[in-house]
Parts: sequence; C-alpha cells; structure tokens
Amino acid sequence: MKTPIASPESMANESLPDESVNLPLNEKSRETKLGFFSILVAFPKFDRGNKFYRAGRYDAAVVCYKKAVELKPDWLQAWLKLATSLKKLRRYEEAILACDRAISLDSKNYWAWTLRGVSLFCLQEYEDAIASLDVAISLDEKHYEAWYHRHSSSCREESGVCVERFCEASSS
Repeated sequence: MKTPIASPESMANESLPDESVNLPLNEKSRETKLGFFSILVAFPKFDRGNKFYRAGRYDAAVVCYKKAVELKPDWLQAWLKLATSLKKLRRYEEAILACDRAISLDSKNYWAWTLRGVSLFCLQEYEDAIASLDVAISLDEKHYEAWYHRHSSSCREESGVCVERFCEASSS
C-alpha cells in the first residue's frame, strides 16, 4: 500500500522558499554553514518533490524543489526538476530563470538548453528558442528532442501556426 503524499501546506516546520526562482549565485545560504552536508538536508525536499511530480502535483513539486535549491543552490538536478515542474504549470518565464541557473552551473547541460528553448517557444520568442535549441543540438546531436523542437520553432517562426496547441502538448 502506498503512503499518501502530503500537501505542501502540511509539511511540518518547513517555511516556503522565496517565490523568486532566480537566486543570486553568490548568495550566502544555509549551504555555506552546512558545507558538504547541505545535500543531506536538501535531499528529502528534492525526494518529496519527485513524489509530487510523479503524482502530477506540479504545484506541490515546485514548492519542494524551491526549498531544495534554497538549501543547496549549486544542485543542478534540483534546478532542472524545478524548471520542468514550472513548465508543466505553464509558468514559462520562471522555468527559463531556473534553466538559466542550471546553465550557470553547467553550460554544457543538454536538458537545460532544451527546456529553455521549449519554454521560450511557448512564450512565442522564436529566435531565442531557436538559439537555445541550437546550443542543445551542438552539445548532443543524438537526442531527438532538441531537433524536434528546433524544427517546430522554425516552422512557427515562419508561419505563426498553432503555438498554443504545441505548448499544451509539451506541458502534458
């Protein structure tokens, strides 16, 4: 029997992170005090976010992933999961900020560039979407996702067709 996933409101003794996704790179956080052990404090939040994400509760996942990156701001995977959850909620501007933070941690991360490009596409910022997707393709030509979205961006830039439908499908 699976244990039910708690709501974000019921997470005892956990303050909600600042709504700002774009934490400064030089922020003095709890990580500074905890050092190496910050991952041990952040991981339960990340894990809870993964459970919410798998259950389709993206709003609750966002709360957990924000807490994880607040505790461990250099955790690339947590930033990517935050960006993915924000994209699922169609909060594209925030997803782009989370992708930018992930890119600042690892500028050669295929998924950060791809997710950034898809989010830009959904905002109808086609030139920037194409540029991000081109970077993703240059990093890993074998993955089809960036190629697919790159083609979609090029077509939409030229014809302006069905953007809303594409964004709905990519949020699913």
